[in-house]
Amino acid sequence: MLEHTRHLAVFAVVAEVGSFRGAAKRLGISPAAVSGHVTQLEESLNVALIYRSTRKLWLTDLGRKVASEGQAILDAELAAIDIVEEHNRTPKGKLRVSVPSWLQNGRFVDDIARFSTIYPETEIDLTFSDSNADLIGEGIDLALRVGPVADSALKCRHLLSIQELLVASPSYLKGKPPLMTPDNLEKHRFVSFAAMQLNPVFISKKPEKKSYQKVSIKSQFSVESVHFAYKFALSGVGLAIIPDLLAERHIKDGELIELLPEWRLQAKEILAIWPANAGKWSPARILVDFLVQDLIEYGEQDELTRRHLPKSKHLADTYQQGE
Repeated sequence: MLEHTRHLAVFAVVAEVGSFRGAAKRLGISPAAVSGHVTQLEESLNVALIYRSTRKLWLTDLGRKVASEGQAILDAELAAIDIVEEHNRTPKGKLRVSVPSWLQNGRFVDDIARFSTIYPETEIDLTFSDSNADLIGEGIDLALRVGPVADSALKCRHLLSIQELLVASPSYLKGKPPLMTPDNLEKHRFVSFAAMQLNPVFISKKPEKKSYQKVSIKSQFSVESVHFAYKFALSGVGLAIIPDLLAERHIKDGELIELLPEWRLQAKEILAIWPANAGKWSPARILVDFLVQDLIEYGEQDELTRRHLPKSKHLADTYQQGE
């Protein structure tokens, strides 16, 4: 059936222009290929659609009727192409996005608001969650996620390298055992969340000390997301490990204290992830480019953001997988 459709489309062009050579020029194929399509169509239907000689051709009565239907196929194809091209010029339709909960307090919300204003025909369904959503199974167009991607059905792009900090409120630390090394963490109460590593690796900032130290954390208070973890840390419930983009304002205001300042935690990567077959001009890909460009522009003014950007400012160089 699909082969008949191709033959019909070629035959419709022949009928419109009145020659095999003219049809070949319009379609970008050879006259012999055009003749082959018409012959195969006639043979498969066991009818004559065109009478032809060395110099001229004319349609049979049945050929005129079949050509009309073939033209309808071409019109439908052109209409479909027009829909796609219009879509590419102006992103539109529903865009389902899933991002980590801690981004609801940062610049990301402003970016989404601006994107929605610039492209008002997009309908954004935004979910804040620290769980790793199943993009294909849940019909999600774009997700921001911490860590590597192993699924070949997905493509990704590096957005940020985030540094996490170990913090606590002054009220919690009052009267507690001192924290001198990562080993001392076992004496303290922790507020954990679903995506938090319970065996974090601390790296010494001083080369004369032991370079790496892995510790096991026992959580006495567990919450759904990092957003709630830092809220409860602010309330004095316990220690928390949270992104510096979220913590530094509270550290500056004295609401949180960075602990073990001579040590740092391993950095994590924030990736933008989308289904592998999403086209370059899909709303998801346009949103990713929009976010990357804004990060670059904002990073030129904001030192904290600049520290987290990829070293290269060329957008194509930030891909880890995919185009």
